[in-house]
Amino acid sequence: MTKTGNLKLPFGRNEENEIVHISQVKRGKSCNCFCTACSSPLIAVKGNKNQHHFRHAVELDCESGVESAVHLAAKQILKQKMKIKLPPFKISESARDLHGRQVWKSDLIGNPHEEIEFDSVQEEKAIHGMRADILAQRDKNLLIIEFYFRHKVDDVKKEKIKKANISAVEINLSDLTFNDVKDWDSFWLIINDPKRIEWINNKKALAKTEKLRLQLEAAIHEEAKSKLTLAMADLEYASSEKCIKQYKHEAEDSINWELYGKRQWGALDQLPKYLDMEVPFGDFIFGCDRRIWQVTFYSAFVISGSELFSIEEVIRFLNGTLRGPTNYEIIEEYGKFFPEIIPKKVRMNPPSPWETLRIYFKNLIELGVLKLFYLQHEKKNFHYTIINKVPYGF
Repeated sequence: MTKTGNLKLPFGRNEENEIVHISQVKRGKSCNCFCTACSSPLIAVKGNKNQHHFRHAVELDCESGVESAVHLAAKQILKQKMKIKLPPFKISESARDLHGRQVWKSDLIGNPHEEIEFDSVQEEKAIHGMRADILAQRDKNLLIIEFYFRHKVDDVKKEKIKKANISAVEINLSDLTFNDVKDWDSFWLIINDPKRIEWINNKKALAKTEKLRLQLEAAIHEEAKSKLTLAMADLEYASSEKCIKQYKHEAEDSINWELYGKRQWGALDQLPKYLDMEVPFGDFIFGCDRRIWQVTFYSAFVISGSELFSIEEVIRFLNGTLRGPTNYEIIEEYGKFFPEIIPKKVRMNPPSPWETLRIYFKNLIELGVLKLFYLQHEKKNFHYTIINKVPYGF
């Protein structure tokens, strides 16, 4: 915002010690008003051309006159109105999901443009080693209201406010124009504009943030549990007769069959046994009939591939080519957090593309197609070399 620089004095103090607007007084010296900063007599300038304003009867270097007048006028009108519209206070909290990733959730304290009516409003009130421009109270709740004209609330005062855990806001009056202070009604619209109000501290924030964190953790927990439940339902469905029939029906129109199998082997129902082997969890992991994923592998790695490959390479290839479901990953990742959802036989032998391919490759080793190149403890070190492109006896 542009700082106020040319704003002329809109307020003065009358003989009853009240802050008055230029519109309320007679012109000239008969206004009987004084500067709120230096207490010098003021003249009410109320001509026909320029904006109406006060000026010192004797020319003085009173730099803080406008700032003092605006501050006092703001405090006075708040004491009269006994209310204010506050913006909502935004809180954010994060938690780690079951993958260790950070997840954020936000919420608002209060309603947009909520108008708060006070039981009492005191100005220049000393509290917890500081002095508040305004200390307002509603029931037992306190609110400090500060006004920013040239100087924002400093860090020391902010720390005192936060340490005392008192709700506090700052109202920005740094860009006032003549139209903003042309009368009391216009000035009140500025004071009561939530867009000009910035929260310094909100007493409810700590408890609300903790509640938000607990809600976030509960939501993460429930989402993971729901995904795992659905994955287990898919695993059960994958072994059903209905799913087997569905995958067989889809196999005929599979793009992978067109790309990797049809030219080489002609017809799905005439495939040799080594391309139609029953392997645990294969259909579930790759999301298709076993003939499709076995043909896809065999064509790409045995018929047309290099002499050496690893299980990890094949997994990446099949996942990218077949684009099957990744429910096995959900079971693997979330199953340890919710063992009550996983049947014992699945916990003992969870679906794994690595284990599925290892079993299939073991069968191909027995048929003389592959040879285990070397074996170490890490999964990625299972490599295979091709001995024959066609098994013995086929």
